[in-house]
Amino acid sequence: MITEMYANFDLATGADDGTSEADAYKTWASMKAATVAGDRVNFKKTASRHSSVSTGYSFATSSTDLLPIIFRGYETTITDGVKMQFLFGGTSSASMDITGEGLLIQNFDVEGSSTNDVVNCSGDCTLFESCIIVNTGTTAALHTGLRISDAYANNCYIETNGTSATSYAVRMQQAGLSNCT
Repeated sequence: MITEMYANFDLATGADDGTSEADAYKTWASMKAATVAGDRVNFKKTASRHSSVSTGYSFATSSTDLLPIIFRGYETTITDGVKMQFLFGGTSSASMDITGEGLLIQNFDVEGSSTNDVVNCSGDCTLFESCIIVNTGTTAALHTGLRISDAYANNCYIETNGTSATSYAVRMQQAGLSNCT
């Protein structure tokens, strides 16, 4: 059974337990600590890109065969397809590090200026769907938008602005892309 949960990083009041839009998780840390297999976490688009300049985000909880974990962005209604926007910069490590297995991540817009990966996903059978992932770094260092291993991306826009010969929009190992630009 899927449990609907909510995250709204602009929310100033509420219980911070994710059980409703009024009591949505207020931080990535509170969401991460509470999310279990079977949760669908609906991320409300914030007024501006949600920024984590120095720490980035990680998520390591895994789904089970019958109980997936789903992250999806929205603005007004859950199925409106609007993307939750994240902004990173100033770090040399991955800005969003997904190691949990079997996740479905929908409607995320992740932008960062990293000398490594903006999104690093090594969670087996994780799927990014309808996401935008852009590395805006322009130095000669390695710049990657999405680095995936044993995961998939479908209908995503992925870009890097790096000028190095070792800069890639996508680096993948045993992974798949479908309908991505």
